[in-house]
Amino acid sequence: MKRILLLASILIFALNLFGQQKAESSAPKEQSKADKFSERSGSLISNEFIDLGNIGGSGLLGGSAKAQVVILTDLLKNEKLLALRFEKYTSKSYGGGTTSIATIDTDELSGLITSINYINEKIINTTPGNYTEVKYYSRDGFSAGCYYTSEKKDWVFFLKLEKYDSDSYVWLKQKDIPSLLEILNKAKTTMDAKI
Repeated sequence: MKRILLLASILIFALNLFGQQKAESSAPKEQSKADKFSERSGSLISNEFIDLGNIGGSGLLGGSAKAQVVILTDLLKNEKLLALRFEKYTSKSYGGGTTSIATIDTDELSGLITSINYINEKIINTTPGNYTEVKYYSRDGFSAGCYYTSEKKDWVFFLKLEKYDSDSYVWLKQKDIPSLLEILNKAKTTMDAKI
């Protein structure tokens, strides 16, 4: 009888632990306004993609990301919404791969440009004594920033397309920052012209 109670207790504990782990790993993904717009029920949505170029892939791990302006149009209501989209494909050693996508809403783009400019003009010229991170976050979990390691005595730049996906990093070198700013400003100009 004691064995059955002990076995039942262990089983209940294990099931409870597994249930908590599963709940933690399936954290809800935040959504941008563009993602919400494209998933509206009862809508007929057209997606137009305007290529802006690629960023990253300077010989570092992480590969490059394709940047696009996406124009979402609800054809039934004649409503339009624009966003910046980054897309990165990561191949897996066992075959296949995954695609990471980040969406930056129009109202977030100026903040991203300002943040990258600030990093480029003020942050990279500093030499912190400790490990330091500087990050910009968007609504859908995208982040862009840099970190300083005292071992390397250098700033490391990155884009992270999805909050909970370590494969979604795009590693950048300092020389990539002007190209990133060019793409972001091109996106802003394109969006302003299409609104």
